[in-house]
This record gives sequence, structure tokens and C-alpha cells, in this order.
Amino acid sequence: MGNFDDLRSFEENISLYFDNALSANDQNQLFEKIDKDPNCCQQFEKEKTARQFLKNNFKKSSVSTDMIESIKKRLHIL
Repeated sequence: MGNFDDLRSFEENISLYFDNALSANDQNQLFEKIDKDPNCCQQFEKEKTARQFLKNNFKKSSVSTDMIESIKKRLHIL
């Protein structure tokens, strides 16, 4: 994992993994790399921790049904 492109690809795969958008084959390759390289493992754990923090500390705001209907009506006018 010496060059920048490999690092960028690895980081992209980490994001895709946590977004549930990584194929099973790519997941296997990702975990093989994590098992072999402590730096990769550290990067994976850092992303995992950050995502858990965000999930636990920030709540999605909800939108009222009235607001949704109002937006839909305005879109139909345009």
C-alpha cells in the first residue's frame, strides 16, 4: 500500500463498505488487506468509530406531513 492511488482506493472501499455498497468479493479483499496491514486496520477502525459517533450523537430531523404536502403542491405548480 505504498502509493497514493492505493490509499485512495482503500479509503473509498472503506466508505463503500459502511454504506453497504461494496460487493462481497470487494469486502473479502478489503478484510484481507485489513488483516495484513496494521495501518489499514487503524484506518478502518477510525472510520468505524467516526460513523458510530455520528450515528449516536446526531439525530435525523423529521419533517411534518403538512410540510411534505406543501412542497409537493408547489412542485406541481412549477
